Parts: sequence; structure tokens; C-alpha cells
Amino acid sequence: MDSVWDDVRVEKSTVDEPAISSSAQEKLALIKSTLFKLDQEDKLESNSWVQLVKLISDEDREEEFTTFKELLRKITDVNDKSITGVALIHYIIVFDRANYIELLHNNFSGAKLDLNLVDNVVGYTPLMWSFSLQRRNCCLELFNSFDEINFNMKNNAGLTAWDMVPPYSPLSEFLEQNNMFRYRDENQHEVSQISQPKGSFLMTDEDSTTKETFDNIDLQVAGLTLSSDANENLFLDSQDKNVNHSQGPTAFTDPMYTEDYHGAFEYDKLLADQYLEFSDFDIPQILNLLISLPQKEPHMTTYPAGLIYQCIRYADHKIKSKSLVESLINLSLTKILTSVSSNGAAGLISTEASLQAGDIVLQSYWLSCLSFLYYYLCRDESFFKRHPSVLQELINTIHSIIIELTSSIHCRLLSLIDSTLLAYTTIQDVRQTLYKKDWNFFKKRKQAKLLLKEKNRKQLKEQKKESHQKYQDQENRNEHDQRDENNSDERVSINDDNKSNTSLFYDKEILRHLYPPSFEEQMIPSPLKIVQIFGALSYVLNLHQTHPIFQQQCLSISVNWFATTLFNKILKDKKKRSLSRAHAIQIRLNLSTLESWIQNNDFCVPKPLLIDDFMWQRFPMTLIRDVGEIDLSDPILRNVASYKPVGENNKDMIYDMSNSLFYYQPFHKIAQIHLEPVFQLLQWLQVATTLDSEESLISTMNLLPRITPVQLLKSMEKYSYELNENKFNSKLKKFLINKIKENKMNKSNAYLQEHEIPYLVLPTIPEMTDLYSKGPDSHSFQPFLPGSIQDDVYEIHDTNFKQRQNEPRISQSNLNTLNSSDDEDRQKDETQRSTEDVDVREALDFENSALNGRNDDYFQELNIPSSTAQRPAWSNNDDMEQNPW
Repeated sequence: MDSVWDDVRVEKSTVDEPAISSSAQEKLALIKSTLFKLDQEDKLESNSWVQLVKLISDEDREEEFTTFKELLRKITDVNDKSITGVALIHYIIVFDRANYIELLHNNFSGAKLDLNLVDNVVGYTPLMWSFSLQRRNCCLELFNSFDEINFNMKNNAGLTAWDMVPPYSPLSEFLEQNNMFRYRDENQHEVSQISQPKGSFLMTDEDSTTKETFDNIDLQVAGLTLSSDANENLFLDSQDKNVNHSQGPTAFTDPMYTEDYHGAFEYDKLLADQYLEFSDFDIPQILNLLISLPQKEPHMTTYPAGLIYQCIRYADHKIKSKSLVESLINLSLTKILTSVSSNGAAGLISTEASLQAGDIVLQSYWLSCLSFLYYYLCRDESFFKRHPSVLQELINTIHSIIIELTSSIHCRLLSLIDSTLLAYTTIQDVRQTLYKKDWNFFKKRKQAKLLLKEKNRKQLKEQKKESHQKYQDQENRNEHDQRDENNSDERVSINDDNKSNTSLFYDKEILRHLYPPSFEEQMIPSPLKIVQIFGALSYVLNLHQTHPIFQQQCLSISVNWFATTLFNKILKDKKKRSLSRAHAIQIRLNLSTLESWIQNNDFCVPKPLLIDDFMWQRFPMTLIRDVGEIDLSDPILRNVASYKPVGENNKDMIYDMSNSLFYYQPFHKIAQIHLEPVFQLLQWLQVATTLDSEESLISTMNLLPRITPVQLLKSMEKYSYELNENKFNSKLKKFLINKIKENKMNKSNAYLQEHEIPYLVLPTIPEMTDLYSKGPDSHSFQPFLPGSIQDDVYEIHDTNFKQRQNEPRISQSNLNTLNSSDDEDRQKDETQRSTEDVDVREALDFENSALNGRNDDYFQELNIPSSTAQRPAWSNNDDMEQNPW
């Protein structure tokens, strides 16, 4: 049988073993347990069918086609399952012997292989077994006979084979790539029900429904999904969604689970339980809930990202309010940035005084949260094109948090550089080095005393050896001369003497080295402290599952800030003699500890495969504009780096940090680029005074391209010469001065720029899809929320909504009370006026007639409304948060 998918066959050695759900593993164990029956009955040993099953199930043996054909010739019914309840086709798929399917299909008996045969143990067809166990090669063999397969047969739980394909699994992608989903029939009313396995009992409709419900739940716990008609409707109304949701299988779900019950998150459809309803007056309390999640749900960074994203989905797709979407994102990002800002400047760091040690756990938590939020918004089709300002805000916030995290790490490193690198010495000669600029009188006396003490120690050691030899000879003579009793007494005394002499024999220096260092020595800061700080940064980034490209940027900026600060400290330092040959050797040795850590923790961010150079150059502008509208000379996004192609000669080392390709290099290469100026400066300090000609100086400068002539000259001006060291050649110093003048360099630019802030690099959509949508843990990266967070949001919205509904009633009751009091006052006034003196009224009438020439009763009474009738309920409350405006 010729295969139409031969070119897509998967070799077992080239792919990882697929992650099988626990439910599928239990069913697999049931099939394997039927093999014990074959071993227990001796009469079945000679049965050809049994021998075939043992050949298929022997995992230690390779596929033996000749033996299989010989045994298959003796089989009259290839669909026989009378012995174990399982047919040969089922065993072949369970033990992943895909090549045997074709032989079984073309059997010699002429009997037609039933590809819709159901086993009596689990009740699965061959296609169901292939999908549930993710046997891709078996799927290929079965699809070669697609006209013989009923793709929509259901088992006793009402599930088809398509329901057993785990979403976003390698099998799902495999079926999609080979266009095998075209055989799926969505017309559920035409699906035929397969027969019950043998031994099954009759159930009533109620029992059948209950069993099907629990089977469906078990299936979803195993990582599979159920088909639902509700998923086919895009952006349903709330009433329709509630109806469909209550009728579908998801009505039995527990919100504490994610994909096990919810299935895959539908980014292109607005489904129930995948968005959060809210109003503008709920935002302050939602933000407070958002900020409290690091304490309530530590290290679960998808929860705050899912909270923001599900609220955005409601505002964007349900009520279609652009202002509400942008307002929510702006307030959320501002709230997050305020909670992580250690210096209140949100990344505006310029001096060492402004650096503060923030909480790196909290900062990495929110960095991971925003990386997931960025991924969710990218999966929401055309979101950034509808809201382009949101992308810029997200870039600025992620950039600021990375700088905040780097600042916290650098602040901890800053106080350790002097003690752990510049002042820490393990080489004894470095400690005893004498320098010309020092007053050496006391040092010489001290050194002479040390030499004399060493000489006396050696003489004492020789004397101890001679004394020990004399006592040993004396003991031998006494053993032959004295009596037994005297010998025993003498032997005891000699042994005591030998012990004392032996203890004197051992050198105290040797004994000192046999013991561990003292507590005082262990408390001295060492380069290991620097490694521990960088290790803490790497740990929290991995703990919160931050995207690798953001991890690379955090580590790169931290190493860069550390290297520039160390370089400038060496160049400025005088007290610790860092600018000297001996200390340069010691500092380079101290840095080797950090180099070893970098090599052991090396990693490389894989480049995106499904994107070409043309599109990569225009990313991330392609998120907010069409390709034809993008002008590379006029970037529309700020603080973000883009991809720039490099030549073949420059691919080994990329130094341009504005090129996103810089962060796709291995971490050890990035660290080497940042530490290179420090290493070359230390190399220069070790050889500078040995140079005696311009040719040697020029060749040395060519080997140190990261050091400028200004820095070379600066290091020699503050150089500390050893006692017997030659001074730097004056001719070479003049050569460096002329070189500086020729290149028009400024002598004040000898120091490197500290705290340089590079552009942010965003991961591409193919990168995030490969990382977050594939693999056994892909469900944990989806924006699902636990029931506790959903309940909190629902409670916030319901409480505020009821309060808002009660406000008009309160205002109406106040208005009614006011009107009734006004009517009473009006009646009292009328009664009072009727009892007034007639003469007074006539006098008033006379004045009015005199003034106006007529009787004018206007403005005799003026009903001024009370101010309380027009004041809403929140005006009496001092809490400004109650004011929605």
C-alpha cells in the first residue's frame, strides 16, 4: 500500500517522546495488563496469534518483518479479539509498531482489516488510540486508508477521535500541517454511535448521562477537550452565552483548573469564563486586587497578566470602548510601575547616588507578568493596530522595569567591588610587593625580620630531627642492656619523650594548612559574593518564567554596568594600587570566578525561524501598521531596537546593542564583549613597563582595540611602580600624546560611560508561539484565572453596581421631602398675608401703581431650590475615590 504521506514520516530518533496524559497512561496500562493472561496459560504458547502479540509487545526487539509475515500467514481472522478482547491492530498502535499496519492490511488470508474495530477493554477504535497516545506514524498509516475509516464514530462517553487530540500538542500541529483535519465532520446529528463493548451492562438515560458527565470530566482532567457548539459563535451576547454555557459540557467545570477543564483559550472568540465584566467605577478596586496578587499568588505571573487581559477583552470586544481599554492599560501599567520603582524615577537613573536596592523578586515578577500580557495582546488579532498607543506604553513600562531590576542588582554589586575584587588578594607576593612611592624603611625592616625568622625556623627544624634520631638510638640500646621491669618503665618514659619530640617534629605551618580557614578568614568578602548576586538575578528570572530575550537583556545590562564601573574604579584608584603590575594579575585572577559562572550558566536565545529578514527588520512596527505603510527611516516607536542584517565577517561578534541580533548571541559572548575593556586594561598594566620601542607599543595597541590612547596614557600617569620595576618609556609617552592630538581626542574622556541604557528588544510572535503554545506545559501559559480571582472581580462589580443603582432612589426621596416642606412653607405664607392689615396692602398697591402704572404680582414669592436636592450621594462623602469623574 503506497503512502501518500511518506515524505512527512517522523523518525523516532528525531523527535522527543510526546507527553501522554495521565488518563491515557491508565488506559494504556489496561491494554498491557491483558498480556499477563497470555503468559499464564501454557496452551496458548503455540498459538500463532499469541506469538504475533508477543512479537508486537516485545519492546526490546526491533521490528522483524519476516517473522511477522510468517506468523501472519497462519492467522485466518486479523480482526480476532476473542482471547484478550484486544485485536492485533490495537496492540500495534499501543506499542507504536506503525510499519506492521501495512502488513496487517495486506494479510494473506484475504480478510479485510476493520479499521473501525473497537476493543473490549477500553472501547477505543484504532484512530482513537493513535490520537490519545499521539502515535504520529500510526496516524500516517491509518490515513492512507482514510476511505475505510469512520472519523466521527463515538465511544461510550460520546467522544470522537478528534476530541482526543490535545490542543497545541505536537500531534495537533502535525495534523494541521498535513491538512488531516479536513476529514473532521462537524455535523453531530449524523454521527453514528458505536456499539458497547462486550460485558457492558444496560444503563438508564439518567445513569448514562451521569456516567458521560464524569467521563467527560475525567477526559478533560487528562488534558483533552470536548467539542462545544458554543465555541462556534463569535462574540455572543451575554444572554446567549449563558444559555450555551449552561447547556454545554463546560457547565460541570471547576474554575480552579485551567486547561484540564477549560480547554484551550480562544483568543479570537469571546467565550464565557474567558473575560471579566467590569465598569469604569470598578477600576480602582481592580487595580488594588492586581497589586495584591504577588502576595496572594506568588510566582504565578500569568494571573495578573490574565486579569488585565480578560478585562481588556471585555472592554475591547464586548462593549467596544477604545477609551476604556486605553484607560485601563494606562492605569494598570502606572500602578505596576509605581509598586516596583525603587527611586521614584521609573528608570531615570544617572548617578550612583540615585541607585537603590529594590526588591528583585517583585521586580522580576512584574517583568514576567508584562511579558505574558504582551504575548496575550499579540495573540489577540489586530489589537495593537486598533490601539497603537498601548504598544508604546507597554514598551516604556517593560523597559523601565528592566532598568529598575538592573539598578537593584548594580546597587548590591557597587558596595562589593572594592572589597571582593580590588582589595581581595590570595597571592602572597602581591601582599608583600614594595612600591617606589612608599616609605620603605619599615617595610624593609619587617621583611628582614621575616627572613631571619624563616632561617631560625629551618635551623630549629634540623635540630628537632637530630634530637629525635638520638632518642631513637638510645631506646634501641636500652632494650638490650636493662632488665625486663626496667625495660617496661623505660619504654613508657621513652614513648612519652617520642610523642613530645614527634609533635615538635611536625611543622606548625603544615598543621595550619590541614585545618579549614578560621571564621575570620571565611568572613572576608571574596569574588564569590559577586557570583552570588548574578546568580540571584538569574534565579528570579527563571523562577518567574520570564521570556529568554528579556532574561538576556537583564543579564547583559547588569554585566555591562558592572564592567564599566569596575573599569573606571581601576583607572581612578590610587590607594589600593590597582594600577600596578602585581594587582592587575590578582584582579584578573579574581574575575576568573565570574567567568566560570558565566560559562556554567551560558544560554542562547534561539532566533525566530518563521520570519524572514524583510519582516524582521520592520518588527515591531508591523504590530501597529501594515507593511506597506512602514518607513524604516522614520521609526514610529521609541526606545525599542530593531533587527539589522550584518555581513558574514561580523556574525561572530556583534557589538551594536541597538541591533536586536546582539541579544541572540550566547550569554558568554555578550559578557565577553562587556568585560573586554577591563581584561584588556589589566593586560596592558602587566606589560606596559616592559615595552621599549614604538613598534612594540603599536603591536600591543593593535592587540588591545577596546582601549583608547587616552586610557593608556591615563593609566600610566597614575601607575604604581614596584621597587625594581622600570619606568614607562618617556618616548612612548610622547607617542601616545601625539596619537591623541592626531585623532583629536579629549583627555577628559578616559572613563567609560556608566549606567548606559540600551533600547528594548521585543520577542517576535513566532518566538512566543513556539515557547508558550507548544510543549506539555503550554496550558499553564494561557490567560486563565483561578476561581478566587474571578469571584473577587465579580464581587467588586456587583457591589459597585448595586450602589450605583441605589443612588437615584436616594436622590428622588430627598427631592420629594424637599418639595413637601416647600408646600408647607408656601401655605403658611399665604395665610399670613391674608391676615395682614388692609391699609398696609392698599399702601403697597398704591406704591406699585404709582411706580408701574399697573398691578404687578410677579416675584411676590420666589421658590429657591435647596442645594441638597441637586447634590448626589457621593458629595457628602469625603472619599474622593467614590467620585467617578
